[in-house]
Amino acid sequence: MAGRFESIARFSEEKKKILSRADMSKKGAVDSEIRHLVDSLNSKGDYCTTSSCAGRITLIERRSSNKMDASWLLSSHQPMSADDARKHLISKHDIWLIQESCIVHVFCRDLAAAERLLLACRRAGLKRSGVISFNKKIMIETMGSEKVETIVTKAGRVLVNDDYLGVLIGECNQRMKRNREKMDKLYQLIKEI
Repeated sequence: MAGRFESIARFSEEKKKILSRADMSKKGAVDSEIRHLVDSLNSKGDYCTTSSCAGRITLIERRSSNKMDASWLLSSHQPMSADDARKHLISKHDIWLIQESCIVHVFCRDLAAAERLLLACRRAGLKRSGVISFNKKIMIETMGSEKVETIVTKAGRVLVNDDYLGVLIGECNQRMKRNREKMDKLYQLIKEI
């Protein structure tokens, strides 16, 4: 019995440290579109979020195959228009259009808490969720399956006409909408765990 109380105390202490740290993300704050979900998880005694993203649509300029040699030309957590995207398709390098789903990393008190969260994730439609660490911490990664990733310029040459760019952006916007619906469903399910 003493071991369980020590474990609870260790988790609570670690959670307090994590939540008091400065946000190290590029933006420096939790995305407003996912704040309700993060706050709900952190209000539970068994969970602590360590990172999150609400999902986004980005245009990324890649100057080489090295991930560090890339820069964001446009990034939005909201739907965008083809006109917004078209304005940024000027570069002598490759530009990629990427739509990513939400992602949340959650430190769990124990396996039972992790199992409850994973069940809620699956019920919300976040099928790409799972345990990513069993070492010193039990960590869950929850994410949606919505994703688009395609090249739109190559060495300065625009590869997509206006119609196709409109189709791509429309598809990204639809996937962002489904992503948001799944986040909202998970938010409702977390109230029950």
